[in-house]
Amino acid sequence: MLDVFGPYLTKYKGEGKIFFNGKERFFHKFDCVQLPDGRILWHGYTDTVQEYDFDDIFSGKTNVDRLEGLCHDSTTLVSEGKLLMVKSNSSINNNSTDINKLFIIPSLHVRYTKPQDHQPKNIRFYITNLNFMGNPSALEIDLPDIKFNIYRIENYNEIIENIESTRLCNVTSIIEINLDNLSVDDTIGIANDICLLLSFASGTFIQWINYELISKTEEILMKVHRNSITTNYSQLRLIDHRNPMDLKGFLESTYTKFQSLKLIYPLENSIRAIVNAKLDGSFIELRSLILGSTTDVIVGHWATENNFQNLIEKGSFNKGLKDFKKGIEKLAIQVFNVNKAIGAKIANHASGMYRRSFRNKLEEMISTLDANITKKEISDFINSRNELTHRGKFCTSDPPNEFYSIVSFVDRLLLSLLGYQGPYLDCRTWERVE
Repeated sequence: MLDVFGPYLTKYKGEGKIFFNGKERFFHKFDCVQLPDGRILWHGYTDTVQEYDFDDIFSGKTNVDRLEGLCHDSTTLVSEGKLLMVKSNSSINNNSTDINKLFIIPSLHVRYTKPQDHQPKNIRFYITNLNFMGNPSALEIDLPDIKFNIYRIENYNEIIENIESTRLCNVTSIIEINLDNLSVDDTIGIANDICLLLSFASGTFIQWINYELISKTEEILMKVHRNSITTNYSQLRLIDHRNPMDLKGFLESTYTKFQSLKLIYPLENSIRAIVNAKLDGSFIELRSLILGSTTDVIVGHWATENNFQNLIEKGSFNKGLKDFKKGIEKLAIQVFNVNKAIGAKIANHASGMYRRSFRNKLEEMISTLDANITKKEISDFINSRNELTHRGKFCTSDPPNEFYSIVSFVDRLLLSLLGYQGPYLDCRTWERVE
């Protein structure tokens, strides 16, 4: 059954149990695989007659608690999280029942038979879609509080060639972190942040889909598979993949700043939105709107953090708002020769006039951060944003070029927020900017 899903990264086989409603209910043989895109599939099958009612699982009346498996080499498997049964086939012939069940698993813990005194030394995260060519083939990242390595997996060149041509997702690299003074949960948080920064740098979603706990003797003690949200490969990169030292410099100069910024800004969602907008497969108008909305969010948080949201304190403004509206209504009637009703409608727009405009906040943010963005580029970005938001189209007669200008603008804005001053690629020309 699992062959129809194509190649897999890892496969387990053995005897399994299904637990639902707190009890063991279904004994079976199983095959379990993780696919290159992160999905974890469990195929349970048997020809033994058992009491079961899987229709209740499909209808939601019965909750599957977990799946457990024992492989032939005594490796044990336990699922975690809410299971989804996506296929259920049964046939009854001569008092025997052939049963096939296919589950999608959120997380799978795999424990290997090792001596109890073996303690994990390192943790290896297997990550998707990272492409860095040339030398060195392994990057040693040196941060104030942590050091880790990023290196290529076996058959790296073949896998990269495949995902570049097919645009599909696959594991390409490993992040390895020493567990000295760190818990596994600590390293998971670190790996998540590294993957976010790598995604922004590479212009494609980079995720870890499983990790291994490694002993001092280089034995695998445990492996955890995660059904991560992955996407197909994309190449609208920001940091040059042909020079691995650029990637090393980017991580080392932004990681610490990222830790403080993520407490203030929704950086995870912002980076995901930016990378999603760079992926092929959707209208560039929609992708540009995503970039415009993300910029709104970032600028809004910057203005709040720097007390630059308002021209006038809201409480003081509201005290004089009634008289202010009366004055605007009167002026509108006199200047534009409109009736009182129209004058009142014009005056109603005054309620938000204590706030600074988006342009005002964006210009101040760019000036404060000393971002590599000109006044003209600010005006062009705002004009594109407004035209796309209100009319659903670009300003110019060259939509692709306008889209790349928007991408470049947002890239440079976030680079400046992260405090990065190293080389990057400008997608408008694909030239390296020092």
